Amino acid sequence: MRFTRLKLTNWRNFRSADVPLCPRTFVVGPNASGKSNLLDAIRFLKELAEPGGGLQRAVVEQRGGLKAIRSIHARNVTYVGIEAAVTGDDGVEWVYELRIAEGDRKARLPHVVKETVERRAGLPSMTRVRNVRNEDPDERTQTWLEQRLQSKDFRELAKFFASVEYSHVVPQVVREQRRPADQSRPRDPYGSDLIEDMATTPIREQKRRLGHINQALQGVLPQLVKIGVGRDKVGRPYLDARYQHWRKPSARQDESQFSDGTLRLLGLLWTLSGKGGPVLLEEPEISLHEKAVALLPALLHRVVAASGRQIIVSTHSLSLVNDAGIEPREVVALESTREDTKVHIGTEYPMLVDIARQGQPFGHEIVGMTAPPEVDQLDLFLAE
Repeated sequence: MRFTRLKLTNWRNFRSADVPLCPRTFVVGPNASGKSNLLDAIRFLKELAEPGGGLQRAVVEQRGGLKAIRSIHARNVTYVGIEAAVTGDDGVEWVYELRIAEGDRKARLPHVVKETVERRAGLPSMTRVRNVRNEDPDERTQTWLEQRLQSKDFRELAKFFASVEYSHVVPQVVREQRRPADQSRPRDPYGSDLIEDMATTPIREQKRRLGHINQALQGVLPQLVKIGVGRDKVGRPYLDARYQHWRKPSARQDESQFSDGTLRLLGLLWTLSGKGGPVLLEEPEISLHEKAVALLPALLHRVVAASGRQIIVSTHSLSLVNDAGIEPREVVALESTREDTKVHIGTEYPMLVDIARQGQPFGHEIVGMTAPPEVDQLDLFLAE
């Protein structure tokens, strides 16, 4: 299954957005245009459906309340809306729509004002529309996605939402390892349980994934012999890297001695080598060499082709989007305006389509189109 379209109403930067999504999608735009917020809308669906999640946790605990989510450009429209279209391998299309607003004035808890689930092209087709007017206030503080009894007819969709994986590894968080892995809760996207997750992965699967990673890293780190996972005397997991040395035995290092770029690349490759649902990558180019960044589009294409996982990437790196294999339809370009953020697909730009038809990369053009209009003002900083 994969996301094919995402519609947003009053979600942070977006008063109204309609975003078609490909198996591999690149979201580009200037700073503060809403790249992270677009990915966050998909994370929101995940948090509604995953074990231990739900509407109140997703809105209040994770995002600071509905006021922090609702667009400052919303004006008279009081609700926040998300609509997601999902297509399965069997060709069945699901459409899930949720609208939420602020509830009782005393509790200020977000509540559901509309929830709809449709299954199209299935046998039989299904449409469920929630009649919130017949419910008491407590019922309206939960979505169907978090209620196992209510979601039994579309549990496949709920599981798909819960399978979304967001990755934005922070090297210092990986080094600190403050949080042990726990199968009953979602993996920390920032890496506090990355090494524990690697250590607790079944041996056969761990060897498979580390084998692919070692093969890839040896091209980036020529002196690397092998990276593995071990545990110290108190049971704490650690990364065990062996490097070629001028004398035997080979030198060894753990994560405390890894560079930021090595840890970020390791976290990225570990995520991509796994199995599951869609992967959301937040600026994977950070701390990586330009040559390595330029190879990421082809790597992501291979992952999509081999595993069937959808990959959605936010970036403003020229090296990452300047690849001849990227099609205009795979690019979502964000434009900041005084009213909100506008969404454009690469196919809307005839110049990009023409360049792509010639088999040439259009990275310079798309980065130029999405650059802040007054970016040259930085040149005036401290200028006499």
